[in-house]
Amino acid sequence: MDAVHLIAMTLGATWASGINLYAAVTGLGLLGVFGMVELPPGWELLMHPLVIAAGGLMYMVEFTADKVPGGDSVWDAVHTFIRIPAGAVLAFSGTHHVDPGLALAAALVGGGLSAANHSAKAGLRLAINTSPEPFTNWAASTTEDGLTFSGIALAVYHPVLFLSLLGLWIILLIWAIPRLWRFVRAAYRQVRSLLGRATILQEPAVVDPAATGSDRTPTGRRTENAFDTSREAGVPPLVIQVQIAGSWHDLKEISGDTPQGHLVGMAKKLKSSGITQKVKVSRKVNQPGRSDAGGNVLLEM
Repeated sequence: MDAVHLIAMTLGATWASGINLYAAVTGLGLLGVFGMVELPPGWELLMHPLVIAAGGLMYMVEFTADKVPGGDSVWDAVHTFIRIPAGAVLAFSGTHHVDPGLALAAALVGGGLSAANHSAKAGLRLAINTSPEPFTNWAASTTEDGLTFSGIALAVYHPVLFLSLLGLWIILLIWAIPRLWRFVRAAYRQVRSLLGRATILQEPAVVDPAATGSDRTPTGRRTENAFDTSREAGVPPLVIQVQIAGSWHDLKEISGDTPQGHLVGMAKKLKSSGITQKVKVSRKVNQPGRSDAGGNVLLEM
């Protein structure tokens, strides 16, 4: 195997592992078993029947999980600790027979390439998950699988073309990754800002709160101790929760005697952002840090 072919196969494996590790491992193993490619000496284990079986099984699991809105982002989060180290290991093992120093350098480059692809994939999926419909998730997952197998095939059979396209791909990643993650951060900040602008007001008071002991000012706004006052009166606070990318998040606690009309208005504003899939307002239970998602749900839309 010449140097260009070895470099292309090593980078191809690490590149693919950042997108779909199990497809890359299974595909390379099958190519080696059927004699369609000569694998580097350090990759003989990829042809072991147990490795191919495990890789194929995990590929089928990922094939399913990767198409579930929200589930794909959870899967990506877990695989932050799997894809990147695996990419470095593949690069190291594929080049160690040439020179240990080269193997270490390849592991650093391979791990970085896997990390870049993984970051781009995870950021893209988070951006897609701001929309509740599942079709974009299916399209993205199918495209990623196609990219993985195509990249492996190019690296094996057309190494020069693969290396040329890889250079363009790296330029694209440098441009795209910061923009993807800026979009994701902006989307989540928008939800919080919408919640912050939804000021909870009661009916205007017409008397001086100092003379009556009320917690309201003449403009109708609650004083700073309004939240504590509702608690002292035995009214548990309310917790606003939003569903984003298929999972629920606690956003804010508000006064327990907030009128239903204000809750509905706040929920509508959060829903109108296009980021929040569902909004739920629950009466908080006694245990600190928990909200009741069962019988004490006051509003869900």
